[in-house]
This record gives sequence, C-alpha cells and structure tokens, in this order.
Amino acid sequence: MARARKSPIPFQYSLHVKRTPDDLELVHVEYLADEAALPRAMVEHMQQHIGPTGSVISWHASFENTQNKTMAKQFPDKAEFLNSLIDRTLDLEDIFAAAYVDIAFGGSTSIKKVLPVLASDLDYAGMAVANGTDAMEAWKRLIAMADGKDRDRLRADMLEYCKLDTYAMVRIFEEMERI
Repeated sequence: MARARKSPIPFQYSLHVKRTPDDLELVHVEYLADEAALPRAMVEHMQQHIGPTGSVISWHASFENTQNKTMAKQFPDKAEFLNSLIDRTLDLEDIFAAAYVDIAFGGSTSIKKVLPVLASDLDYAGMAVANGTDAMEAWKRLIAMADGKDRDRLRADMLEYCKLDTYAMVRIFEEMERI
C-alpha cells in the first residue's frame, strides 16, 4: 500500500535586500508563521517585500523553487508572482558545485561547510537553532506553545538562525564578487 507523501508547510523566510549593486545598506525582512496553516499570509508578505523585479539569490534553490511551485498551485491568484520568483532565482550553491572547490569544504557544497572558509567571522556554533532540521522541530514546538517567555525565546532563536542563513549568502556572494 502506498503512503501519501506529506508536503512541508512553508512557515518562515528571511531576506537581505540589496536594492542596487552599489548599495552598501542591506534591508532585512523576515517572516515566521505563528500557526500551522496554508502559507497565504507568508506569500503576501513575500510579494510585498520582494516585488516583481530583481534577482533572488538562494542556496540549494531546488528546495525553494519546489516550495514556490507548490504554493503557486495552492494559490492560483499568486502563481504569477511565485513563478516569477522561480524564474529570477539564482543558486549560489552552483558555484561551489561546479567551479569553486576548497579542501576545507570536505567535499561538500553545504553552506555550513562553505561559510567558515569564506566568512570565518560568521558561525552557527552555539545557536539554539542551527540548521534546517532544528528549525522544523522548533516550529513544531513553537506552534504548540502557549504565549510567554519560552515561546518568545524560541521564536527569537528561529529568526536569528534564518537571518544568519540569508546574511551568510550575502557575505559569500560578496566574497565571490571580490574574487
């Protein structure tokens, strides 16, 4: 008997926006859902803050693009925007899969292996939420928790991790530009 595959519910995103190539100021935008629900509010938040033009840099873009395709099917009125994100997405990881190798990466193209080599001042060590699996587990706990200090701390930990992930991409991108 075949089992139905569970699709993840997108619940969080973080952006570091650079409006022009010469812009030194980054604008940080983040979103974290407070309940298990279809992500319409997140898509609307993305649409408001990403907009219809410009490149979107991602790490392991196939995951992000799969989520955007799924949401485009769920919300046909948002499909044009979500499909444009897919078309505009560049995968920063591709550089490390195809053209830039360092023995310190240990044969991996994971951002967790690349970051310490190219931006050693940024580190996931010691973070309460330090990877995608941690974030998914934390969100399961978050949506079941009552309001209070523990929930606020967990929410802050999740936002901190996601913010570091996107800032890490900015720093890696800048290092690739420099090289």
